[in-house]
Amino acid sequence: MPIGSIVIDDAHACLETTEGQFTMKADGLFRDRMLQLFREDLRLQSEAKLADITTGQSNSQALVPFWAWSDKQSQVFALLSEIDTARRTPARQGDFTEETYSSLRFNYPLIKQSLGLCRCVITGTEVEISPRIIPIDVIPCFGNAARRIVMSATLADNSVLVSHFNFSPDSITKSITPTLANDIGDRMILIPQELNPEFGDDTLKAFFEGLAAKRNVVVIVPSKYRSQYWQDVAAMTLKAESLEEGIEKMKGGHVGLVVLINKYDGIDLPKKACEVLVIDGLPDVRREIDKIEESVLYGTEQILSQRIQRIEQGMGRGVRSNDDYCLVFLVGKTLTNFLYKAGAAQKFSSATRAQFALSEQLSDELHGKQIAALKEVSESNGA
Repeated sequence: MPIGSIVIDDAHACLETTEGQFTMKADGLFRDRMLQLFREDLRLQSEAKLADITTGQSNSQALVPFWAWSDKQSQVFALLSEIDTARRTPARQGDFTEETYSSLRFNYPLIKQSLGLCRCVITGTEVEISPRIIPIDVIPCFGNAARRIVMSATLADNSVLVSHFNFSPDSITKSITPTLANDIGDRMILIPQELNPEFGDDTLKAFFEGLAAKRNVVVIVPSKYRSQYWQDVAAMTLKAESLEEGIEKMKGGHVGLVVLINKYDGIDLPKKACEVLVIDGLPDVRREIDKIEESVLYGTEQILSQRIQRIEQGMGRGVRSNDDYCLVFLVGKTLTNFLYKAGAAQKFSSATRAQFALSEQLSDELHGKQIAALKEVSESNGA
């Protein structure tokens, strides 16, 4: 049966999910064989980086040059065919990890026909293969739908609807937008380490722990590693398997301080479920190719816009309607420096910029003050 309409809500989140589904990740023996295949090409880029990758350093990655990737397509296909055969052969299933088998089964078919146009990143622990432009036409029901409706409140660059979802350029110039931005609720946005650079992480952690004694405080951290810093004061640290249950507890009453790991979108925490929201540090990118692009394009308009969009998505978790309110803290030296560098804060949406400007006016009296003054303002604003 033909599909009449497809509705894509929270398009910014769907874009990330789509990129993830069209990205193949594999480790173990496959990664070792791929490293062997492209070793000389990586050596010509950087012997030091190749040494880090060879010794298994997970935070080191290198992009296979496009000419080497193109020249060795037949060897790559042969290796992928070998893995697929091993996946179907019980005696060989120990040769490759379950992650590799799963990615080969579900992700690889989506990019198989456009493999030569993909990018390949080899790290100390895995290989990542992803297309430059999503070949969305491999899902015919999506392209053949009579209507495709996209909704988003924080889509920084709508050109990705063309490159990822194959929308016509004309269609995205005719988007429907509200004339007023009066439905986002009230937020007071405070940046403690801009108000007083002497505020350290431990001081702020103790401050948020105090607020959490009576209110639900949600802390969004960029990584599992950073979440460990909050463990001694967290009532819950929500992962994928515990996210739904944890959110229901917060909606049902007081929980305390809750840590979310790299979850800046896709969840709703209205009213008392989240009265204080803390964005701790700069959001991390997820794919290896994104890490490489970010290092190359650091400081450009594209990277600034992407990061601001991610931060704004996170700030929206605690305010879900025009009668909702939330006190938002942006903390961490890297995040604070980022917001005041190259006019990054000016890339927020117009409604958030207005709230940001108003918050700055209200917090002028806090500059240089100690944590007690910040507590007084927080309590007077509902926290």
